[in-house]
Amino acid sequence: MIDLGWRDIGYHFGIELVGGHYEILTGRMMTETGAHCKEDRMNKKSIGICFLGNYDEGPPPVAMRTLGIRFVTSLSQTLRIDPDKIYPHSLLADKTCPGLKFDVDGFVDAVEENLLHN
Repeated sequence: MIDLGWRDIGYHFGIELVGGHYEILTGRMMTETGAHCKEDRMNKKSIGICFLGNYDEGPPPVAMRTLGIRFVTSLSQTLRIDPDKIYPHSLLADKTCPGLKFDVDGFVDAVEENLLHN
């Protein structure tokens, strides 16, 4: 942030290992424009969530994935976001985010399953 002159992180939320367990941390307020995905003007019309780690090398830890599914399910319910509107950065840009070994389809399927049973 300091080296690049950014005012804050670009994501609205981050899921990160803190003190031995995963937590959801707030970055930007949801009323603020993000700086996580400029393609297709997604910064202005989406919520950016970062799963901290390198998931090109291996899959995210189960506890992180589970918390992420619960969190995205909650956001989907609260904000009425259809699971077919959950996009990885890699779908919109020439990037691998959230990582080659992050099972995005399985993640979205799990959110959809939760929504059906809640």
